[in-house]
Amino acid sequence: MMGLKRIAACLLEGSLALSCIYPYETELDSIEGTIVIEGDIILGDVSTFHVSRAQSLDGSFQYKEVPAQAWVEDETGTIYRMTSQGGNTVDLTDAPADRRYRLHVADMESHRNYVSSWREPQMAPVIDGISFEVEPTDSPLRRPSGKARVSMTAPEGASRFFRWDYEQEWQFHANYDIRFDYDFLNEEYVFLDSNPNYWCWTKSRSSEAGIAIAIGDEQNKIRDHVFMDFHTGIDNRFQRRYAVHLIARGISEECYQYLHTLEMNSNSTGDLFAPNPSELRGNLTCEEDPDELVLGFIEVSRTSDARAFLPRETMAYLDHGELDPSELYDLASSEIPQKYADGWRPSQNVTTEDGSYVGWAPPSWCDCRAMGGTNVKPSYWED
Repeated sequence: MMGLKRIAACLLEGSLALSCIYPYETELDSIEGTIVIEGDIILGDVSTFHVSRAQSLDGSFQYKEVPAQAWVEDETGTIYRMTSQGGNTVDLTDAPADRRYRLHVADMESHRNYVSSWREPQMAPVIDGISFEVEPTDSPLRRPSGKARVSMTAPEGASRFFRWDYEQEWQFHANYDIRFDYDFLNEEYVFLDSNPNYWCWTKSRSSEAGIAIAIGDEQNKIRDHVFMDFHTGIDNRFQRRYAVHLIARGISEECYQYLHTLEMNSNSTGDLFAPNPSELRGNLTCEEDPDELVLGFIEVSRTSDARAFLPRETMAYLDHGELDPSELYDLASSEIPQKYADGWRPSQNVTTEDGSYVGWAPPSWCDCRAMGGTNVKPSYWED
């Protein structure tokens, strides 16, 4: 599923190319400057909304984040404002599920206000399971590739249209272990029993959401739907343990059709099948100018989630260990105080043809936290 910003890029580039061929006056020609509002009203959680504008620069597409303020209103008049975190995050943890909601966005640059239509909350689907399919390989030079699949069921009375995103989570280690500390008083190295900053955990959120519809004999289920392709490669995701955390929500047929239309049309913009301007309109309106085109569809949903660990027996894991220790630095004694203060640490003994020394590593090499992780093991983690 393509993100709205990426869709806007395709539409903008297509409309620019089209205008070079022959005059074609349509709302697509004015998609430059179009505001893009992304996010859903997630009941029982904190919702984040992103506001940007489509731009072209020297024939290429870019988007510019717009300073904005977002808040959510329910049908009783209760207002849910941005949290202290900023970034257009709205706390809806205690929002009741039996009310309609809509989003308000104030563009601080144009001083225009945008509002979504009133929406009934959609029930969350039940995630029946997540599974992995890894292609076997008999060559050490070819790393396995795989797919992640999900099965989901819509509860009775719920929509048969699904939307989701996911997080990849993994355990990894720093490039070098730290086996010494430095005793400044005696100017000598001290052996360490353990290094708490060698192993870390981290995660990465998917940049695009996926959508699906339950069809066939079972109108409320999707079975073994591929939601992610992956290659085990040589990065640190598959050093020790890898998991996928999928967050799903139900959406209305109207929302599904809008997102599906944008996805399909973004692949053919500029030809005879370019989208009609009316197809680009979601459920957001500019209060000052109702005719203004706004990209985005705001749904109200509850979420369900599930996590699955990639089995060890898939042969997808490969820990290449630490890097060549000869890359570690041989510091002069006069350099040590400042380097230590900057986070450098003595790692291990290095032996070369010219002799031996204690090799030092900068933080980005020796501290997994500097590589974007945390050394606090998640409570749900499987060893």
